[in-house]
Amino acid sequence: MITASVLRKQYPVGHGGFHAGRMLVRTDAVPIPNARLLEAKNADGSAAQRTLLEKFYVYDCGSESPEAFDRSLRNHNRLTDTRTDILFVSHLDSDHVNKIERLMGANPPKIVVLPYLDFEDLAVLFLRDVDSGKATSSVREYVQDPLNWWLRRGVTHVIFVEPGKDGDKSPPAPWPDAPRDPDGPNPSASSEGAQARLVCIFRPPRLHAPKGFVSPKYDTPQDIDTELPSGGILAGTGTYFRLEWRSSVGDSWRLADWILLPYVHPVESATRTAFQQAIFHELALPSSPELEVFARGLLDALLTKRKKLVSLYSDHFEVDQNSISMSLYSGPETEHRSNLPHRWMRPVGKAQFGFEMAASAVGWLGTGDSRLKKTDRRKAWLDFFRRFSSHIFILSLPHHGSWKDFHEEILEFDALSVAVATTVRKLERIAGLKDTLRCVKDAKIQAVVVGDKAKSELTFECARYLQP
Repeated sequence: MITASVLRKQYPVGHGGFHAGRMLVRTDAVPIPNARLLEAKNADGSAAQRTLLEKFYVYDCGSESPEAFDRSLRNHNRLTDTRTDILFVSHLDSDHVNKIERLMGANPPKIVVLPYLDFEDLAVLFLRDVDSGKATSSVREYVQDPLNWWLRRGVTHVIFVEPGKDGDKSPPAPWPDAPRDPDGPNPSASSEGAQARLVCIFRPPRLHAPKGFVSPKYDTPQDIDTELPSGGILAGTGTYFRLEWRSSVGDSWRLADWILLPYVHPVESATRTAFQQAIFHELALPSSPELEVFARGLLDALLTKRKKLVSLYSDHFEVDQNSISMSLYSGPETEHRSNLPHRWMRPVGKAQFGFEMAASAVGWLGTGDSRLKKTDRRKAWLDFFRRFSSHIFILSLPHHGSWKDFHEEILEFDALSVAVATTVRKLERIAGLKDTLRCVKDAKIQAVVVGDKAKSELTFECARYLQP
């Protein structure tokens, strides 16, 4: 038989974010409930499982608690052997990214996915840090050339996801797999030739890609190991990663019913437009400069116009401005779980060998620091993810559970059972956390705070049969 399983962890790193997942497809000689705990052997003593695919991803990597992060990173490296296939970055606030270079170490991720920052977003990122005295050389380097900041650190593919617009929808539910050819190979006879892959399906962007970016094939599944173009890619809303499998080389690729779907909430506003115009005017730039020209002008002007630039930032934005954040859905792709002959299952209780498994919602939706109290952003965000309402079991609360970014409407997914805040409760680091958690409990949803203690780690596993 062929099985797919997904393991996800919210590591206890204190105030910050370190979410990791493993996608595994393998042939198994024993049923799912037993395979989770038993290293089954064949009669000759050889392993009864064969791994067809194993991919690791991370969503954000930052922490304000060094000891808690070090412990979590050691545990993570034991699971992954220090490998990261895809790194998703919700946004560039320190508590979400300040440990990324530790994570990458000598083994950087092949693919990084993060929001595309326009002129005003880069200026906000930089001037906010200048105003707070945190503008490091690394931040300067990033503002000057975001793409090459990653490429110089060994990343091969940098996928910048453009912000969505009101009315954008998630990718449509896929068509069912084509019927098998009765005269073709018998997939139940053997799984020796079985294969699995993770593909990326790019949607065309609305924006014009900056100089030096490459264009992928759009709306076509591309194997992330062999078919992605190297360099920087500007991806449109709805770009996602999909798990696929086939029973033999002669078989067609089939859905494993699992996707990783990033989404950047809309950020257009009169304030951002006014700030962009003010910065362009102050730097004496044309209305549509090249990104490198803008960055050079911004950094040069800092030497002589620091106070003026910081004043422009302060006049237009709040002190704790988080203009852009990328959410990430990890879960089933299909519209209705009941349409599948083998649904996703999760452990529910002990059995004689391993765990009993029960069909369940298994999706996890991370939000980074999305400001979902804002009506326009929340509406677009809900519209985008509404198709997965019956799949979303766990929701990571926006901005670590801040009441300033929370709205009760984000709890209205049909299957939502757990809401997670990633902070240290006793430090009262997050404004209104108690109010947010109270609202979650009133909605009959379990509220979980993943803090800096090992016992607060949240782990969620699920599995399904691809071929019995």
